[in-house]
Amino acid sequence: MAFLYILHLDTKLAHTQHYCGSTKNLKARLEAHAAGRGARYTEVLKEQNIDWKLAGLYQCNHATMRRLERVLKDTCRIKRFCEVCSETPSTLPGTQRYELSLLKFATDSATIRAGGSGVPEVTFRIASASEARKLTEWMIKLMKVERDALGFIPGGSGKGVEDLVKLGRILLAEVNGQPGGYIAHFASKDHARITIHQCCVEDQYRFLGIGRQMVHEIRRLHPTKEIVAKVRYNLAANHFWQRIGFQVAASLPHETSGNIIHHYYLAPQTELR
Repeated sequence: MAFLYILHLDTKLAHTQHYCGSTKNLKARLEAHAAGRGARYTEVLKEQNIDWKLAGLYQCNHATMRRLERVLKDTCRIKRFCEVCSETPSTLPGTQRYELSLLKFATDSATIRAGGSGVPEVTFRIASASEARKLTEWMIKLMKVERDALGFIPGGSGKGVEDLVKLGRILLAEVNGQPGGYIAHFASKDHARITIHQCCVEDQYRFLGIGRQMVHEIRRLHPTKEIVAKVRYNLAANHFWQRIGFQVAASLPHETSGNIIHHYYLAPQTELR
């Protein structure tokens, strides 16, 4: 079971007073937000000492979770479902309201921080050839779970994935020493461009903002190169690349499927949002 959640800010940030997110691990996600991680928005809240409280919680299945989160953010209708702003919040179609009083842990930023809640340690490195076989099984499993978001598996087989690791093309994110996400990337022949073919994170770790951190690590490793990513037009990943500062340089039909592919671009020396 998954959750859609709404945070109500004690003080407005610019013109907004709400944040909407989704997760399968609510307690860990709230702890990450209280620590200023998991989303650029809540990072800014921590920087500006703006506290928040959980003000709406809805249960749904995994597919509904991501779709409705996107709808709420795109339409700016979050306030209608906030239990602080409305005595009778609107019903969110496809979900079931979860009573906040049933939660057995802190649900506001000040209390969470006062309790010293910890956030897992996340580290990044280029995977080595010696661990290719061990990582391949994990990567293939993760790719299959996320196939609708990724669109394809690099190389099309376990052998292809193993080759990516051996060639130093996998940036690995580890959470408390265990694999939590990866970026498959390639350098152009003239070494002027880095192409990111996949950016994938274990669902249970998405509250840590690992996707953005991995792209940031690619930028740190290759500060003078342009970075590009090609994303099918109808994948949720488009919102991710736009949110962290990539621009659409072109939208072209794929040579075999005909699907429109957005070509995202980040100029050399440009930092992420």
